[in-house]
Amino acid sequence: EIAERSYKKEEFIRTTTNNLVSKKVRISSPNFVKITGKTILMHGVIIRGDLAKVEMGRYCEVGANTIIRPALKISEEPTFADVKIGDNTRIGEDCIIEAAWIGTNVQIGKGCVLGKGSLVRDCCRLEDGTVLAPGAVVPPFSVVAGCPGRVTSELPENSPEEFSHAAQDSYKKFKETA
Repeated sequence: EIAERSYKKEEFIRTTTNNLVSKKVRISSPNFVKITGKTILMHGVIIRGDLAKVEMGRYCEVGANTIIRPALKISEEPTFADVKIGDNTRIGEDCIIEAAWIGTNVQIGKGCVLGKGSLVRDCCRLEDGTVLAPGAVVPPFSVVAGCPGRVTSELPENSPEEFSHAAQDSYKKFKETA
């Protein structure tokens, strides 16, 4: 069960697609950052759209002081990789995200580090403090913990529905105070 939370109207901006963005969020090159809708960005979040495109789905939440920055791809001409984050994905506080792709229905705990170019497939949970090595791939329905992150168990088949409902409840229960 998701607890009701509140925010002060003067501290958040509601966009036309009903995203709730703290006024203390820093988005570099917002033209390269696409947030589909009904997503919450908490205080201190930094999104580096100046390096490459960042796309987030619906009903996502990014916890306070989390950094999302595209990872450098080493090739003949180094470039930055786009970041894609699927629907119903919740990222905890104080995380560093350099993943290339985070799937749908993913829960990432507090203080996690997702190394350069890592991939988190659909329906996964990363426990608090998990560190994924650069290029790591997390298979669907995995629970991952530790440093380096390792699969510790599997999620049940009904997890996509549970994660989807939890993400949507979290958005609906984030209420404006008078």
